[in-house]
Amino acid sequence: MRKKHISKELLVAYLLSKPDTDLTREEIVRHTGISKSRLSELIHEIRSDGYEISTPSRSGIVRLESGAKIAPDINPKEIRQWLILLALSKSGLATYMELICSILSIADHTYLYDGITADQNYTNMDILKYLKEFNPAAKDDIDRFLPLPTLRKDLHALIRSGYVDQKRVPYKGGIHVVYSISEKSPAILFESEDELYDFMVFYDNFRDSLSNTTPLESLYQKITNIYDWESYDSAVQIYGKSNRIGKNQLAHLNNFTQYPYKTKSLCVKYITRECERNLTIDSGLLFYSAETNYFYLLCMNTADGGIMQLRLDRMASIREDNRENKHYRSLEFMNLYDEMFSAAYDSKKTHVKVLFQDFGNIRERLNTLHSRRKHSKLYEIEPLTDHVPHSIVYEDDLRGMSAFSRYLRSFGSSALVLEPAGLRELMIQSNQKILNHYENLSVHQCTGRTERADYNEKKSYF
Repeated sequence: MRKKHISKELLVAYLLSKPDTDLTREEIVRHTGISKSRLSELIHEIRSDGYEISTPSRSGIVRLESGAKIAPDINPKEIRQWLILLALSKSGLATYMELICSILSIADHTYLYDGITADQNYTNMDILKYLKEFNPAAKDDIDRFLPLPTLRKDLHALIRSGYVDQKRVPYKGGIHVVYSISEKSPAILFESEDELYDFMVFYDNFRDSLSNTTPLESLYQKITNIYDWESYDSAVQIYGKSNRIGKNQLAHLNNFTQYPYKTKSLCVKYITRECERNLTIDSGLLFYSAETNYFYLLCMNTADGGIMQLRLDRMASIREDNRENKHYRSLEFMNLYDEMFSAAYDSKKTHVKVLFQDFGNIRERLNTLHSRRKHSKLYEIEPLTDHVPHSIVYEDDLRGMSAFSRYLRSFGSSALVLEPAGLRELMIQSNQKILNHYENLSVHQCTGRTERADYNEKKSYF
């Protein structure tokens, strides 16, 4: 009889010889001599050692995803529980079905579940049967990477530990069981909609300055298999700018999150460039902009029901109000955020239509923008004339004309605004300011003065 550790070594050696291959249990037993009853126990042990092994339910298949070991100080259960917290921190509230789809969409935003009802009271088999009919790709990935019985255990462990709240409430036209992260749960910080992308950029830029990188290296290697990182240019960010969140901004974030902004109205003393205002607000959405390097709060002014955008670093004082906040991460605020361009908010949505030339990296930049804008269109036309060789059309419905005009200025004469007239005027005025600046600079140089002309373009985001 083989000793216990010899059987384990035989199984590891055989799996390493056939990585990324679907192996039947009968095949493994035939080549290693390990009994079927012992095989399941050894697979569990190998997983605990850090190897990533998929065993789809009722398939009889065993698959070693790669020969690399996940760092032993990060076990699969911790990763699954972190994914649950990550998904719930983005959605606010979610049924079990929505939670599954949200976890899958972290790696691939194309996981849509239109038509899937919000009712959580499905068995695991009900969910798999539904997905098999309406989203077979999602079902295949759940079978391989996210076994539902295991995920339910991880979720209930988080509930018992106090990190996740479970309650039955009115939700999406019915009474459903929903989950949300508790106040005890650790905060998860987002820089943009694509957390995997942001992590890869951060790791590429700063790995040489980090001390203990073993867990991060393992995570990096795992993400490269999901994300096809080699096809991306790590220097390209959302609208072309890369930022790190400074300690000062994090201090303002930490100060704000001390208050129950998700569940209660807040009384805020807010300092603008012109005046000081006392506001009572319901928080709608808290977000960070890489373009401006500020944290913002999209909120409702309870005095008039109007939507406002506030910068956290301009809140001089905050106190809790006794009224309940029912707007945090509501559908209204999520839709507003989708319509905003960068960090800018306008009370009215505007349809824009812009012509672009097709040379250099312009098409690549527009493709990136189009992929991130929910309501945008990108298509080609024949150039209008020989003197106007613009052949790419970008259309969008957005809030934040000032931010969009700044983005267009980076294209110079390669961008021509067709709609609306107000955006054309904005571009003309900004270009005229630049011309005036150069004229003033030339006058000063001609008169022997070497100092630069004072030029401070006023910017207001609120």
